[in-house]
Amino acid sequence: MFIFQCVVGTASSSTVTTTKTSSSTSKATSTTSTTSTTGASKTTTVTTTTTTVTTTTTTLSTVTPTTGFVKASGTAFSLNGCTKHFSGVNSYYLTYQSTALIDEHLTSLGKHSNYNVIRTWAFCENTCGLITFSGTTLTFTSSVFNKLDYLLAQASLKGFKVILALTNNWQDYGGMDIYTKNLGGTYHDDFYTKASIKAGFKQYISWILNRVNSVNGIIYKNDPTIFGWEIANEARCVGGGLAMSSACVPSVITSWYDEISKYIKTIDKNHLVGTGDEGMGLTSPSGATAASNDVYSISSTGYNNHGGDFKSNLALTAIDFGTFHFYPTNWLLTSLPQDGIDWIDAHMTVSTAVGKPVFFEEFGIKDKTLRQNYYGSWFTESATKKIGGIAFWMFAGASYADYDGYTLYDADMTSYMDANGAKITSLNS
Repeated sequence: MFIFQCVVGTASSSTVTTTKTSSSTSKATSTTSTTSTTGASKTTTVTTTTTTVTTTTTTLSTVTPTTGFVKASGTAFSLNGCTKHFSGVNSYYLTYQSTALIDEHLTSLGKHSNYNVIRTWAFCENTCGLITFSGTTLTFTSSVFNKLDYLLAQASLKGFKVILALTNNWQDYGGMDIYTKNLGGTYHDDFYTKASIKAGFKQYISWILNRVNSVNGIIYKNDPTIFGWEIANEARCVGGGLAMSSACVPSVITSWYDEISKYIKTIDKNHLVGTGDEGMGLTSPSGATAASNDVYSISSTGYNNHGGDFKSNLALTAIDFGTFHFYPTNWLLTSLPQDGIDWIDAHMTVSTAVGKPVFFEEFGIKDKTLRQNYYGSWFTESATKKIGGIAFWMFAGASYADYDGYTLYDADMTSYMDANGAKITSLNS
């Protein structure tokens, strides 16, 4: 168990009395899927039967959270009055898998005390049957997120913080294109500009922020287990399905981040808000290759495909922390591990200039013979630069297969990742 405490600070807590709703349902969903990693999506096959829900209401006893809300503190984070730098993992599958797999994951990760943040999806628009569209009205099947409720409740008991991304640029589990297709859009980037689509997404945001956890009765917006909200995973003008319009440029996405982040803050005053973007749109290092220039630049060519403007996004008033990802093989980068070190340095330069923390929240390579060296270098550089947070893609319990070729398991953590996590947590006061 991880205890987020600080001897010089005071752990914040709140007492929440609410109503717990229990449901019985005939919903059956069969899914074969993994996730999209920077655009390389995989096919999802879904079979869903009609859902029948019977609801009873009972009064839940008072709940007192034991840890405080994470805050931004300059280029680091803070918790209970102490400066914090976080090490974490990505585990997207926890949102929709069985409670047994959630338990397995948390128990396995719990053996590695330097990793205390889990990033996962708070979306499953069509794969799980979460959203039904009727004109401009969205109806949400609450029971779909009972597993997410369970994850948050158990993570709280075990001392983990959880980052939740609110939608996906890619088609896995639904994503932006589901809204666009059902709410009158034509292009992928209509999600960022068309009023009816933005209104639909805001309906979802309001619903999930105000959701009452079916396990412990805590309203999501009041739950300190949640590290923060990410507006979208890897928002770009280009998605995995609908085409990009000729009007989409990085400033379009920045304006959308501005609008949505401010909307979140009208509902939730407790949690941090981040973008969830890949961190593109920076100055390339001296001597960069053509492939590297494509990754850094704000461009309609190369791998960026209008991926965004990292500095402008981070400077937005309602954005509390920045994010960046790194997949060198997908991005055709070959000077490793140096390309990763340069990528970290470039984002930390912006972090310092803007005065906000950044989270190196996704990175991975499939060649297992290189991981120990490369990941070690990137953790070392992140620690040297005192990064706000770092999380690799991805960690799973033993029963979950390595669908995308990036997965690390308990043995990998013990072998070399525990020492990497220690480089970050050793920075903490």
